[in-house]
Amino acid sequence: MSADVNNTELSFEDLMGELENCVEQLEKGGISLEGAAEIYEKGMTLAVEAGRRLSQAELKITSIQEKYEQALEAANKALNKTPNHRGAMMCKALVFISEKKYIKADITLSNLIIFLERNLEDDDKTGIGTLAAAYANRGIIKDRNKNYEEALKDYVKALGIDHEAVAGPGLGTIILNYKFKSSSVKERALYLNEQLQLPEDERVLSIK
Repeated sequence: MSADVNNTELSFEDLMGELENCVEQLEKGGISLEGAAEIYEKGMTLAVEAGRRLSQAELKITSIQEKYEQALEAANKALNKTPNHRGAMMCKALVFISEKKYIKADITLSNLIIFLERNLEDDDKTGIGTLAAAYANRGIIKDRNKNYEEALKDYVKALGIDHEAVAGPGLGTIILNYKFKSSSVKERALYLNEQLQLPEDERVLSIK
């Protein structure tokens, strides 16, 4: 198997470790010219592979950022035409969550909640689902910021408004790439409620 194939199978961390090892060997000296040439060639191959991966990562980050910017631009255009456009407000909040701009996301969701609670009609199923999702996503933000009591309140509120809208893995949950075993807002709320009943030194609350 060639060096190139081996390098592509290494994790980026292992790749950089191998590259650092090559540099250390060359700096230490005490090796033959032929041996130094082999180490140098290996180091250059590792450096090329590391550069290739960094370039790919930069392209992905740029592409994602462009999508966020396009989504925000579309949302802002909709809000300019229709202030308090609930779909646009939710869109902005989810983009802010994705970018970990939690303060902006919290403000946007709170404004959306206030607007919907003041204007929502009883037969507006889409609006009811949006309100539930707004509470659920605001709960996720509080959860991420370790404000567990307030997160639980928002989760319970979301479930009380529209259980079906937040019964499965929510969009906010998917976006934030949560790694806890719970697959729904309900399960996370039940887990938090259970843990908050325990003494503080026995609680396991954080999402890793």
